[in-house]
Amino acid sequence: MRRAGSGRRTTRSTRRRWSAAVVSLVMGGTLALSVVPASATSTPKHWEARVGPIAKEVERLRGLRFKHPVPVVFTTNRQFRHRVAEQLQHNHVIRGTKAIYREEVVLRALGLLPEEFSVPDLEGLDADILVAFYDPTKKEVVVRGHDIGIATGATLAHELTHTLQDQHFDLSGTLSRLHDTDAAQPFHALIEGDAMRVETAYVATLSAAQQEQVANGADGQVRTEYAVPWAAFALGGGPYTFGPNLVSALKIAGGERGIDAAFRTPPAHQVEVLNPVAGPASRFRIQVPEPKLREGDRRIGRPAPLGAMTLYVTLARRLAPTDALLAADDWTGSSAVAFIRDGRACVRAAVRTATVLGAQRLTGALRSWAGQGPAGASSVRLHGATVAFESCALGPGPAADRSPDLALTVPAVRNQLILNGLSRGSKPDLAACVADSLIADRQYLDVLDAIVSTGTRTPAQRVVQLERTQAITETCTSPAS
Repeated sequence: MRRAGSGRRTTRSTRRRWSAAVVSLVMGGTLALSVVPASATSTPKHWEARVGPIAKEVERLRGLRFKHPVPVVFTTNRQFRHRVAEQLQHNHVIRGTKAIYREEVVLRALGLLPEEFSVPDLEGLDADILVAFYDPTKKEVVVRGHDIGIATGATLAHELTHTLQDQHFDLSGTLSRLHDTDAAQPFHALIEGDAMRVETAYVATLSAAQQEQVANGADGQVRTEYAVPWAAFALGGGPYTFGPNLVSALKIAGGERGIDAAFRTPPAHQVEVLNPVAGPASRFRIQVPEPKLREGDRRIGRPAPLGAMTLYVTLARRLAPTDALLAADDWTGSSAVAFIRDGRACVRAAVRTATVLGAQRLTGALRSWAGQGPAGASSVRLHGATVAFESCALGPGPAADRSPDLALTVPAVRNQLILNGLSRGSKPDLAACVADSLIADRQYLDVLDAIVSTGTRTPAQRVVQLERTQAITETCTSPAS
């Protein structure tokens, strides 16, 4: 699903916010692609005349052929909002009110969902900023408006890629199978990363003036600015920020066939999106026991994983992104229980790390995070390689002073640095050493923060980045390291 840009200043990548997806991303569900069993509308024999050339180009860029055309439905603003509402209602029915309530409890307990917002509130925000979406239940693309300008054409390239994915890999079936698991967010990142690379390649075929139109969203689409919870802004951009890096890692490892294989057997855990060299699959087979509650605590729903991405965003709201990222990186498994205590939303979680050192780092980060929240709201305990923590909603706490743009950018840049190293033949350990050291380097991070704030990079900033990269690479390759 592709959105129009919001009114705030953003980089190109952060224009693709999916603000309403915060709940689905935290808890492993999905919003744009409903898990309702498909009930296709009639299949046309030919593409709509204006869409046909775009579909042909998407086939070429993705290396897959459409099995058949699908309807492209052009709507008024009112009709479009109605179609978005239909998608939301489908997901509410499938997921159930109890599951949605559990999500709200977890989000409030972690300080990510203010009292003035509910899950339906967050989901409904998308209706005003979406440009188009692929509906896998009716097997059709729905577009706001009736014209196809340059920017809308790029959006259609994105949505038609989702159509290809569904025809070849059964998106609805996979989403239904992964529903409410730690694997749903990685699969969504795969879906969006794949569509974004095709959209980017499509835009690259346009003239410079047309590319500028796409960057500015200059098709007269609705542009809305509104306040959303910080975590909605950060989590909602996750699939669009990390998806391209995930797809690049798959391509480096196995080419186009490796990407297709991932659609059939998706990454199983959020940490595989957060860190492209997270480790072998065997690392994640550890079963973490369900945390026990106190007498009198009222459990809400079933235990579920607290994924590495959720952990990262929770920490990054109050801590420096680098500290949050390195703390979440060592995630191996988790179990979390949502509950109500004395009328307050709470969550108790156990997180297993790959190493004791990783558990110590995560413990320190969680304690710093707890120390910057409401007094008495959270507690943290360390047991070997397992970190147990509890958090309850005790008022709004301090305002978030961390940049959500930077929270998205730091791990994305780290992952791109890792992929750059791998593509040049570096071993994973060396690529990770250089990338992790760079995002922890004060000079490099200051430049990155400035680039994110302005949306541009000066020649002087580029020189600093190159110099720091060279110095750190020498350090990582020295025998002492």
